[in-house]
Order: sequence, then C-alpha cells, then structure tokens
Amino acid sequence: MAKVNKPIIKKLKNGFKVVYVPHRGVESVVLHLRGLAGSNYENKKQVGAAHLTEHLLSQISSKDKLLFNGANIINLTSRDNVLFMIKIQKKDMEPALIYLSDVFGRSTFDKNELEIQKNIVVEEIKRFENIPEKLVSRLSYKILYPHGRMTDLNTGDIKNVIKISTKYVSSFKHSYYTTENFILCFSGDLNPKKLFALAEKYFGTFPRKAKTRIAVHKKDMGLKVQCTNSEYFKQAHIKIDFYGYPLTNNKCIVSSLISKILDSHLKKTVRFQKGLVYNINCTSFSSGSYGVFSIYFASNQDKQYEILSYIIQTLNNVGRLINTFNLQGAKNTALSDLIFNADKTSFRADYYSESFLYGNPLRTYNKELKLIKNVNLAYATKVAKEIFKQNPKITVLSGESDPTKIKKLTVSP
Repeated sequence: MAKVNKPIIKKLKNGFKVVYVPHRGVESVVLHLRGLAGSNYENKKQVGAAHLTEHLLSQISSKDKLLFNGANIINLTSRDNVLFMIKIQKKDMEPALIYLSDVFGRSTFDKNELEIQKNIVVEEIKRFENIPEKLVSRLSYKILYPHGRMTDLNTGDIKNVIKISTKYVSSFKHSYYTTENFILCFSGDLNPKKLFALAEKYFGTFPRKAKTRIAVHKKDMGLKVQCTNSEYFKQAHIKIDFYGYPLTNNKCIVSSLISKILDSHLKKTVRFQKGLVYNINCTSFSSGSYGVFSIYFASNQDKQYEILSYIIQTLNNVGRLINTFNLQGAKNTALSDLIFNADKTSFRADYYSESFLYGNPLRTYNKELKLIKNVNLAYATKVAKEIFKQNPKITVLSGESDPTKIKKLTVSP
C-alpha cells in the first residue's frame, strides 16, 4: 500500500499557506496554485470573469521556458476554485515558482489580449454545446441552484463573455486573488527547507489580504424537470440529480459508496441485461461549497421513459441494494481507487491542495482510508434515505420528450 506521509504546512507572514506533500523516490514535482476564485464568486456584472481571468493569466511569458523544458501546464476554473498546475522535473522548481508568482501578481490586462481570449472562450462554449453529455451536465445547474450565480454556465453564456470588459476582469482579479484566498502546494521528493525558502522568496512579498467566505447556495427542494427538444439530438440524454454533500462533510464519503453500488447495479441491469443503453453511470461529486448526486444515461428516444421509470423504481427501493455484500464491494473499490491514486504525485497535490483550501485539514489520506473502512450498513442506509427522500431535478436533451410524463414517472405510487 502506498505510504503517504503527513503534509508539512507553513504559513507565510502575509497569510499565504504553503503545503509540502512528500513523495519519496519520484523525479517529478507537481505544483498547485489554487484559490477561491471560481465562477461562484462573480457578481452579476462579472459573469465570465473567473474563467477569462484564468485564460489571461495563463498567457504570461515566463511559462515559455517551462514548456521548452517539457513541463506539463494545466489551468482550470471550476465553480468553486481556480487551479494553476505544473508538472516539472526537479531542476525546474525555481522557474515554475517564478511563473506562478507572475500569475498571482499580475494586476492589469490589455484590451486586445482580452478580446483574443474572449474569442477562444466563445469557441470553447460552442464546443461543449455540441457535446450532449457535457451540455446536459452544465444545464442541470439551472434547476439545482435556480437562485444566484450557479444558475448560469460556469464559463458564462456567450452573451456574458462578449460584453465583459477589462474593468470587470481586473476587479475580479483584485478581489479574489489574495494571499489568504490561495494555497501553494508541492508534491514530490524535495528538501522542505529549500522549497519553503523559495516559496517565501516568490510569494512572501505580496500584501496580506483576508480570505473570502466560501460560497453558500440556496437549494430548491421541489421536483423540477427541464427539457430541451431539438432535431439535433439523436438520442435522449437524461440526468437525474439530488443534492449531495460538500468535501467538508464526511457524508460525502458515504455518498460516494452509495453511488458505486447504484452504478454497478444500473450497468448490470439497464446495460448488460436489458441492452437499453451504451452509457449509464451514477456519480457523487463533492466540491468545497456543494455536492451533487447524479445518474446519467443516453438511450434511444423511445426507451427514455422505460429506463427513467426503472431508475425511479430502483431509487424508491434502494434499501434492497444497500446490503452488507454490496457495501463491502463498494468499499473495496473505493479503497483500491484511493490506494492506486496515491502512487501519483499529481493526485497527492490535488488531494491536499483541495483539502487545505477549503479549511478541511482533517481530510487526510490515512484518515479517509479509515473512514471508508468504518462505514457501516446502518449509516450507509441512513445517508441513502437522506439523499433519495429529496425530489429529483431532471434535465433532458432529446428529439422529443414530455416533461409532464416525466414528472408523473417520478411520483411514488
């Protein structure tokens, strides 16, 4: 079993938190600059600013040397946070920190540069609008969180992107790229004294600024169905959502186990025994401020109601699936996934940068292994009932679908 040593944490005088996750015997180093600067923090005039800010910052010239030396650089903006990730060789540690320091410290944006990035983002939005599996997931937030920023696409709509100005991008950057809003995480086989000295050199001079509160989202507990019918869709793509648990709630671990049990059952019955779908899955997603429990499938349009009816019946009788045997199988899978992933330097950086960003230092690799092992049948059953007593939120992309019929299928007899 992979051994994951306890992270070493240092807080710089300006409030910037630096985390070192030891990974002995590896030649690669993964750095994460991660912060509470996702789209959830945008105000009405800033919609699209979080993603555009990430795009603009990723164009800083100091990354050229890293790319020339073979670095892997990935930048992502989610609902809750923004991530600048670099995978490098040890010899490139200082150039990588220079790049990330330039990213964090940049404060002004050129109008022409913004227009170029806006064009790229518009094409990005069009791309996922052409992929039903991606589009249905993005649209589902409109009925999960109908109040506030979550109702809009993470990137913003095309109209939001087109109209945004450097003023609002700069305002967003100034407000949320702060010393206590971000975390710098290293994973690799490093000398802690040297890496903390480098972190102090390149991140210790930024002015101290307080942390933003983690976003809070208002839920709608009613049954909701949204259907988008178009000749473009050759299949029915259906996503059934329930509110889950954020990373700061240990029930997210139990929710993940339940999703594994349901995923296995639905694949076995709907796909392999009935042959009704190519793709069906159940997932439990947890972020810093929210969680979503989801079931997704794509099928022939004339089978969508039959499959949906079967899923609803399964959920109404989910207690039959949450048994000792199935729970142990889910725990075995979860433990194996965690152990296998711990061999990856990138996983260690991702795991701990996320945990410490959301103020959850008790979420550690060793503790999570223990929590998974200790989940018992009674507790798993209790959490499953808590999830499925909710009214579902159902999003449909299809050539033809009837929201009234779908609502009737969700009502227990």
